Amino acid sequence: MPAAKNGIKKHGAPKAKGSVRAKSGCYTCRIRRKKCDEDRDEQGNCRSCVRLKLQCLGFGSKRPEWLKEQHTKLRADIKNFLAGNGMIKGHASSNGRDSNPDQILLLRQEDDSMSSSESPDSRNVDLPMVGGEYSRNTSAMRDEPWSAVASTYVDAAYTEDALELQLRHESPYDNDPQAYDIMHYPNSLPGWSGANPSMRSNLAPSYNLLFTMPDDDIYFDSGPYYPTPPMIPGGSADELVNHYLDVVVGMQFQLADKIRLPQVIYDAVEGDCYRNAARLLAFIHRRREAVPSVPALQDNTPRRQYDELKLVLSRGSSYTEDEAMASLTVISSFLFDGGKGEWQRWLEVAFNYSRMVLDRYMSPREALISCTEKERFLVKTAIWFDVLASVTTQHPPLFLAIIRELFAPDASGITELYESIPTELSMMTVMGCESRIVWALAETSSLACWKQHQLSNGVLSVPSLVSRSQPIDLCLSEPLAFPRAHIGVDEARNRSSEIFRTSARVYLRSVVSGDHPGVAEIAASVQDALNVLSDMNRCCSAPVRTAVVRSTVFAFFVCGCLTDNTSHRNILRAQLAGEGCVGNCTALVQLLDKVWDIRSGMSRKDPVPWRQILHKEKMLLV
Repeated sequence: MPAAKNGIKKHGAPKAKGSVRAKSGCYTCRIRRKKCDEDRDEQGNCRSCVRLKLQCLGFGSKRPEWLKEQHTKLRADIKNFLAGNGMIKGHASSNGRDSNPDQILLLRQEDDSMSSSESPDSRNVDLPMVGGEYSRNTSAMRDEPWSAVASTYVDAAYTEDALELQLRHESPYDNDPQAYDIMHYPNSLPGWSGANPSMRSNLAPSYNLLFTMPDDDIYFDSGPYYPTPPMIPGGSADELVNHYLDVVVGMQFQLADKIRLPQVIYDAVEGDCYRNAARLLAFIHRRREAVPSVPALQDNTPRRQYDELKLVLSRGSSYTEDEAMASLTVISSFLFDGGKGEWQRWLEVAFNYSRMVLDRYMSPREALISCTEKERFLVKTAIWFDVLASVTTQHPPLFLAIIRELFAPDASGITELYESIPTELSMMTVMGCESRIVWALAETSSLACWKQHQLSNGVLSVPSLVSRSQPIDLCLSEPLAFPRAHIGVDEARNRSSEIFRTSARVYLRSVVSGDHPGVAEIAASVQDALNVLSDMNRCCSAPVRTAVVRSTVFAFFVCGCLTDNTSHRNILRAQLAGEGCVGNCTALVQLLDKVWDIRSGMSRKDPVPWRQILHKEKMLLV
């Protein structure tokens, strides 16, 4: 093995990612969007199909031509058959299945050709490309070019009564005996005059595009990234939950694992608490699009829903999985609404739940490897929120000891290319940041608190401060060589991680040298971060650029505060301002303007009071 450089072990050329996804499951399971167990009976039929009384359409790596045309109808036939036989949650059996146990659903006549050679090769691509940009089969309305001006349909559609009706889940269809499938739910409720629930954000094309389901042979159409479940729990369709699943969740977790997360979300949304939090977030998203200049949580309707959630989670320090998912979604509600608010109380819920999960195992490492997918997602997302929250709170991260055990290069062994790290331990698939950088950010916040404590007691030792900073600086000193990204979400993660690395050095050096933009090391680090940003703008598509900017607002704010270079400020400000009003980018522009205005009246020898301003404003840099 080559010698470690700068504390980071490097191997030879990284092994290439698998470019072909397994396509060995049966066609029936693929139509159903279910994982095929590939266990065949004596006749060669998939045992899952046999158990469900479905005709198994066989196996093959290439989808037949006929299947391209019929898969939508076949999926509907399968769903109706399973629902009628009581095999879908919430549907009572209506077909008397037990009276005819040998009945199976025939999907194709025996004499029809099923040769897979009719079909062209399926390719493992992230999204089809049209004119150099990402594309998907959506309505013409959803594919209109993004405009900085909010769509006029939103303003006409939003009435307080209609919004409150949805937020309270009092659908006018609730009393109908028919259980509505949300795939066929009406496009509008009274007072919504044509508002399309799947309308993408006017400011974030990449939110939908980067988070769209891959168009490969596992899924035979290009619907939303989160394929709609048969029914929302409770027996009735829910417009806001629809909007959350179809649009908002892709914005909420835009760089998360595209393969594992859908099941996490659909399992979680069955919980009452999380479902109500999802409604709140979807409501805030739509309200901010309609009235971008006014925080949505100032309105009575979402505030009542928020207060109800707060009441549910105020009973103590022990929380369920459902409540932990709800807490992360409420934090996202503050982020969508500008980034300010009492997000700390919700972070504590996620922390307490995560500690409960971790405490079940011998070590944090064993916990992340052994726990369920949903538990792992909750723990890693809570760690990420906690690390960036520590910049604002100016307290060490709550998870600091756990982060040290999991991610410290000298303790965890996680020092190699991120591809070689077990997926269960990688932070790249949560928010697009290498695990070592998560550790460096957490340690920098801890070092800032230590320095302030030493200063307050008049005992600060500068050599000790420098000594404590050196392992962090070493960890951040050189980028890792990422393998070439073949899909947009991987490219966005790689770019985001580099921006976090360079901006973390700005943060660290401001702790060591003080918040003085004129310090050579700080100015050089800001320039490095701007170079990475410039390279991203030059080389990446618009969807990737947007996803990176929205994911790395911490970097924009820290670099913007710690530079007196007008050109640098203008670049950072313009890129944030281009992201619109849903989220915290606009609020961060306003906060940067405030910092710069204060800075303009100060002597250049004085430190920039960016930490005090950030702490006072309670802005979360996620």
